[in-house]
Amino acid sequence: MKQKTVLITGGTSGIGQATALRFAAAGHIVFLTARHLADGNQVVAEIIARTGNPHVRCLPADLSTIRSCQQLVAAVIQEIPGLQLLINNAGVFMTEKVLTADGFETNFMVNYLAPFILSTGLADLLARNAPARILSVNTGLHLRGYFDLKKTPYGLDFGSRASYRNTKLANALFTVELAHRLADKHVTVNAFSPGLYNTRVLKVKGLERLFYRIVGAFYGLYRPISQSAAAPYYLATDNELINTTGAFFYRKKLAAFAPQAADADLREKLWDETLAWITDASRDG
Repeated sequence: MKQKTVLITGGTSGIGQATALRFAAAGHIVFLTARHLADGNQVVAEIIARTGNPHVRCLPADLSTIRSCQQLVAAVIQEIPGLQLLINNAGVFMTEKVLTADGFETNFMVNYLAPFILSTGLADLLARNAPARILSVNTGLHLRGYFDLKKTPYGLDFGSRASYRNTKLANALFTVELAHRLADKHVTVNAFSPGLYNTRVLKVKGLERLFYRIVGAFYGLYRPISQSAAAPYYLATDNELINTTGAFFYRKKLAAFAPQAADADLREKLWDETLAWITDASRDG
């Protein structure tokens, strides 16, 4: 396989770190993001030591604000001119309602707005390096999501599980819409569920966390985190998928998006509203 240049958000732990390690081990040029640069550089050093690949770097990025996401886009355009793969891995599962500095609910900001800003902001760069790919981590739970344009962005319909599902549904709608918009740019856009792993994203505690661990162990749902990189690496590099776009995968297998993703009017409305939210927040900032 030819050497690729990949950017992985949230690459300092869990699936993101495993994915960065997998790409580095295969000899690719790897950039990961970290909220705290010191933590990111420590992970980079570990990956280089384990793989012998010196082409691994970290970019500081706080994906909880619109301004910081836009700053990351600018930094990537400046520092990674050869970018070919974007993996929107960073995500949160908030069990309590927390608003960001821009006034958005945190699940909505990190799981939807951040991938939107990064993917659209880097689309032209990726197109210049085509064929290129954008991947976003999603979940089968988006099939049970419901998105309210007036409530969900601000957590007015917040639920400890529902908000995660709802923002992942928004991510699914965006994935299909962006795939249509980039269809003639030789940039594919897909989403996938990597499966269940015991990561930091699941921010539940006490008896609820014990419940998830017991159920996951009983049904064999939680796999070793080292296996979590198999799906994103395959989806980002396999030649048979070079023209596959606007699709959802469960691990490596093609699956179905929620029916709402086929609603072109809903996708366009969400797109237009998102641009307005970003513009308003940027103006206020």
